Amino acid sequence: MVLYLYAVLTALVLHAAIVIMIRRFGWRKENFKNEKVLSVSGLYIIAYGAVGAVMARYTPLGSDFAARLYLVGILGFGAFGFADDLFGSRDVGGFLGHFKKLFKEGKLTTGALKALGGGILAVYLSYRTSGGTIWLWALDAATIALAANTVNLLDLRPGRALFVFFLGIALAVVLAGVWLSAPVPVFAVMLSAAVVAYYDVRGKAMLGDVGSNTLGAVLGLTLALDTGPAAKIAFAVVFLAINLYSERRSISALIERHPLLRSLDSRLGVR
Repeated sequence: MVLYLYAVLTALVLHAAIVIMIRRFGWRKENFKNEKVLSVSGLYIIAYGAVGAVMARYTPLGSDFAARLYLVGILGFGAFGFADDLFGSRDVGGFLGHFKKLFKEGKLTTGALKALGGGILAVYLSYRTSGGTIWLWALDAATIALAANTVNLLDLRPGRALFVFFLGIALAVVLAGVWLSAPVPVFAVMLSAAVVAYYDVRGKAMLGDVGSNTLGAVLGLTLALDTGPAAKIAFAVVFLAINLYSERRSISALIERHPLLRSLDSRLGVR
């Protein structure tokens, strides 16, 4: 019981610290409607997700091994996303755009740093989830990295990234037979994301790369830990297709052109 009280107190302290930092540093940006709103609400997802991952070690639910991986994934992918939020420039777009900047001009953008750092983290996490089996290692790495980037890419309008995250997690839970390797950190992330969604879908706050990167990593890691090879391949193919499409064309324009997608998108948040 004392441990749970510590967890609650830690979460409250982290929450208060985030509020103070937001007020102190004024982390706000213009959204798609040119209104200045909080740009890093995903910090709350990291805070509660990390507390959930630590507490999972002291509960009978799930494995300590999986909880440790979630802690690394949440903090690591969240940190790279946060760096991009604070120091990144929107002058360079797309995965290829950042690496062209790096190789042609020798300039390391925060976007490239996020991609490289996320790739390294995905390789590490997938090594642990796969047990070192080469083909499964590669598949898990692709699933985690592509999931993180896909959710990140879709965070262009309110509700989109959150919808994909919750849809993906719901499918992962069904495919896993309801039981997850570490349900506590996943539930903590889902609960905090649901609270943040109240503001995100109304255009009152943005997840930021710190939020979307974290959500994508949690989705990818859940798929890696708890679904079979066929499901991972299917998800990876879908994620890859979205990533490749976004390099050449606008996902928002695609959604606007198709009535069914436009109708669904209009229900996800303000437009």
